[in-house]
Amino acid sequence: MYNFVHKVNINLSRFDGENNQDGIRWINKIEKYSEMCNIYGDNEKLSVLEMYMDKTTTDWFLWWDSTMKGGSLARDCNTFKKKKFKRFEDMEEINLYNKLSRLQ
Repeated sequence: MYNFVHKVNINLSRFDGENNQDGIRWINKIEKYSEMCNIYGDNEKLSVLEMYMDKTTTDWFLWWDSTMKGGSLARDCNTFKKKKFKRFEDMEEINLYNKLSRLQ
């Protein structure tokens, strides 16, 4: 287990997978939080992500994590984000990019 020293106080909501728009904001907040706390390794970031999941998302994460440990795909944050968006927001990477580019 990792010992995190929380240097910043940010209100991080728990992701429950029920609101599509929240999923994108949630990932952005977690990434910003990780950056501000100097958490850069994928294992550490994934541990932070797991701490802020709720309900169905925790069960899905544990399943995903167990499949990554012996699988051919990398267990990293980018793979997690792709699979998370596909599972909870039914979005492929290109659709996510298009959605985010419209926010500018």
